[in-house]
Amino acid sequence: MKEVDFNLNKRVALITGSGVGIGRTIALCLAKHGARIAVHYRSSQKGAEQTLNEIRNLNSDGILIQADLVDETQANRTVDAVVSMFGRLDILVNNAGSPVKRSRI
Repeated sequence: MKEVDFNLNKRVALITGSGVGIGRTIALCLAKHGARIAVHYRSSQKGAEQTLNEIRNLNSDGILIQADLVDETQANRTVDAVVSMFGRLDILVNNAGSPVKRSRI
């Protein structure tokens, strides 16, 4: 299968839960195509820092944002921080959360 080439230069993406797993993979993929990335984490600071370092190694720009997105004030602060830093927000990937940990049987 041929990889699709697309250009995200100057686009800004916020990926929630991008310190680990699928969120990290999405962040790196978007950065590879030129997007500037807001790396969000709630508790995976070390993973988020690693993701940001990998983004910078791809010659893309990024920032770290720690927030518990269950709290509306922190969620609003997260978006405000992205817009303040980059002047815009083009892509939002709502990836944060762990339904296995939060579900009750």
